[in-house]
Amino acid sequence: MNLFKTIIRRLLLWVNVALAAGLLFSAYAQYIRPNKFWPAGFAGFAFPFLLALCAGFLVLWLFYKGKKRYYIFISLGAILLSMKAILQSWAFHPFHSSPAPSELNFTVMSFNCSMFGMRDYQDNPALRLKMYEMLQDERPDILCMQEFYSNDDPTKLHNFDSVRIRGEYPHHYFSKDFTRWDTWHFGTALFSRYPIVSAQTIALQGGAETENMIRADVVIGGDTVRILNAHLKSYQFNQSDYSSLGAVNSGDLKQGRGVAGKMKATFRIRAMQADIVASEVARSPYPVIVTGDFNAIPVSNTYRTIRGDMKDAFLECGFGFGRTFASLAPTLRIDYILPDKRIHVKDFRINRRFRYEHFPITATLNLRD
Repeated sequence: MNLFKTIIRRLLLWVNVALAAGLLFSAYAQYIRPNKFWPAGFAGFAFPFLLALCAGFLVLWLFYKGKKRYYIFISLGAILLSMKAILQSWAFHPFHSSPAPSELNFTVMSFNCSMFGMRDYQDNPALRLKMYEMLQDERPDILCMQEFYSNDDPTKLHNFDSVRIRGEYPHHYFSKDFTRWDTWHFGTALFSRYPIVSAQTIALQGGAETENMIRADVVIGGDTVRILNAHLKSYQFNQSDYSSLGAVNSGDLKQGRGVAGKMKATFRIRAMQADIVASEVARSPYPVIVTGDFNAIPVSNTYRTIRGDMKDAFLECGFGFGRTFASLAPTLRIDYILPDKRIHVKDFRINRRFRYEHFPITATLNLRD
């Protein structure tokens, strides 16, 4: 019996050591460029789960009946050394309340509208109308959209005019990064109640059908703010790819290797795109607000590169993991609003009333308070 207990205890010990090592690697892989060492790109996805397992072992050793309770320091040490990654992943404002209305405040929404629900060039009227209704209800002062689609054909959907008119946005910009059949336009879009004094697209160099970043200078209460609206390279998974992520048979495992290959190639492209965004932030003569779908989690080199010393609106006022992507894991926060450190964050909301592919996020900001 004593031999059996010893074997079990040692097995648990080595499992705990392996999990602690995995947690540390996933926490610090964000400092490694994935175009230099591609496994670093995968590591962050496991971070929330490794953290939970290490916390479970911490509790196990705490209540362990024996003289080996000092094993608790394996998990405790790994968790403490991972604290920065924890603070990037989890927001700690459970009792935050919305601010009182103020003329000094303005709202910014970032929303990957996924072409308003269009699939295989077929409209989804019910989902599209829900998106229109949500935008009318929220009425953000500045609306930054990714995967935007509009059609100049009078028999098709002119989403650009629909959003502009419904939201009463006098100022706007649409990148029109690629076009199909002369009238089907795709790209990023920006709508504003404040004057846009300058706007242009910045190429993100991600290959065919890459959405360019919008750089727009907006005048808010006499102050100029630079808005960067970006959609970084996605994995471009199809339905079979999503299915293979839960693969168990050999055929699916082969498909799973194909998924991993897509991810490896995407890590490299996004690393380059993150550098482009960061360089735009660095050269801006005005306070900057970066918005968009980064397709990258907070514990990633992409997020770290772009954020730099800027604020993360969710971490300033949110609570929990802040999931913004509806599929796969419940921890996926890949959509962001990153204000300049000179800008005050008053509120942050994630709109989950409907199951969009990406949930719209809104920050209430202030330049002078």
